[in-house]
Parts: sequence; C-alpha cells; structure tokens
Amino acid sequence: MFKNTILKFFLQLFTAALIIVSSQSQAATQSPDSTFDKVMDSGVLKCGYYVFPPLLYKDPNSGKMSGIFVDVMNSIAEKTNIKIEWSEEVTFGNWGVALQSNRIDAVCTSPWPDLPMARVALFTDPLFFSGMYPFVRENDERFKGKITLEMINSKDIIYLSQEGNLSYNLGKQLFPNAQSYVLGPEADTSLFASSIVSKKADVALSDSNLVNQWNKNNSDKIKLLTTLPPVKVQQYPLAVRKGDYTLLNFLNLAIHEMQYDGEMDRILKKWEPEPGKTFLRVNDPYKNPY
Repeated sequence: MFKNTILKFFLQLFTAALIIVSSQSQAATQSPDSTFDKVMDSGVLKCGYYVFPPLLYKDPNSGKMSGIFVDVMNSIAEKTNIKIEWSEEVTFGNWGVALQSNRIDAVCTSPWPDLPMARVALFTDPLFFSGMYPFVRENDERFKGKITLEMINSKDIIYLSQEGNLSYNLGKQLFPNAQSYVLGPEADTSLFASSIVSKKADVALSDSNLVNQWNKNNSDKIKLLTTLPPVKVQQYPLAVRKGDYTLLNFLNLAIHEMQYDGEMDRILKKWEPEPGKTFLRVNDPYKNPY
C-alpha cells in the first residue's frame, strides 16, 4: 500500500512537470509580439520623434509635421492601412524611457545608435547613412591647411559631446587627451553649433546636414573638416522595444521595399539641402559593396 502511494505521488509530480514544460513551450512558440498585434488591431503606430530638419520639421503654429521621416512613415502607413500617430517629442536622453514605458511603439526619427544603445532597444536596418566629421568655427585659424585627428586630440582643444549621443562615446575613443565639454541628454541639437561659435568648445562631430542647416540661418559660420576621412559612417535606423521582433521585421520589410524601388532615394532628394549629396544611400543588394 505504501509503495503504491509513493508511486502514485511521483506519477502525479511527473505529470504536473510535463504540463508546465508543455505550456511554457507552447507560449514560447505561439505568443506573438504584443506591440505588433496592438498596432495591427488598433490600426495605429505611436511614434516618438525629435525635431531636426530635414529629418523632421514641426510647424510651431499648426503643429504639422513634414520631412524625410514623416514621408517614410506616411508611406508605410498608406501601404499597410495603418495610421501614424506622432505621440511624443523625445530627446537623445529620454527616447529609451518612452519606449520601455510603452508610451510609444517606435522611435520614428533615427536616434543615431551606437553599441551601448543596444541595451535598451532594437534597431531596424538603416534607411540611409551620413559621414560624420569634426566641425569647427569657420574662422578658427588653428584648423586651416592640413588637418589631422592628432591636432584635435590635444589638451589645448575643447571637444563638445552630448550624453546619450554617439558623440560622447566616439569622442572618448578619438580624443581622450582633449578637454571635454558635455551637453546634457535633454539639450537641443542646435546647441552643438551654437556652443562652437560662442567658443564654449572648439570641435564637435556631425554631418554636412547640421552644418548646412546652421549656416543657412546664422551669420556666424561653422565648417566641416572634410579634408579628413569621415570618423564614422553613421546609420539612420528606426528603433523599437527589445523583444518586438515582429514589429522590427515588419519595418525592415517596408524599409527594404522603399530602397529597392527607388522611393527612399526620391524622398531624400526631395528634402536634402544638396540633393543626392547630403546623405549616403544604402547599396543595392546586387551591387558589389567593395
């Protein structure tokens, strides 16, 4: 009798364990990504964004959005019968929190990712690229003639970066000997250029778009040090929450279609300060990239 009771107990325990393992396995294989399901069910994709022409413009009076990423997201919405809701204006410092707290479904203007950001988000394939160069005051006599990175990596130079921005980690690698002037993560991107012209710092990193936008609207000019090779080729992807692989794949497919049928190139040419030159295109997949 005692042996039968023990045997019955272990059979019940084994059966319970099988049920638990089976249910966990089924959940792992059948549970879809909740964000993608929510977007498809509601028909609304909630976007976080930051304002930086021509990536995104926001009319101060009407609030109307326009620019490269608006055209990209509107194209995705039209093809898939969903609506884009520009839910929250974010900064380089808080976009990750906005994603993780479910206030937004995606960051729909590129957060300029680097490897540390992979701890908080997944990034789509790049929509396009830009070359990152040092930039300085146009009349700074120290940066005329032949320029080298070693000239910037000096205790006599003040390097400007921003917390939460690729400029911070990249600057530490490239210019460890330079003095550091660091903007807070919530700082407006216009402070990059204004801090240089006001001589709070001497050098920062950006692309030709920032220089074009600043010089178009200001008398105190800045210039890229383009006699140097770019210090980084920066990608421009979208960002989603960690784990949202179905939404990531959905956006990747949309991005690839726009690149392969020429739509991405047409959108970029529409908004670039120098059409065909400001941003670097992704190679066609059938072309040798080397």
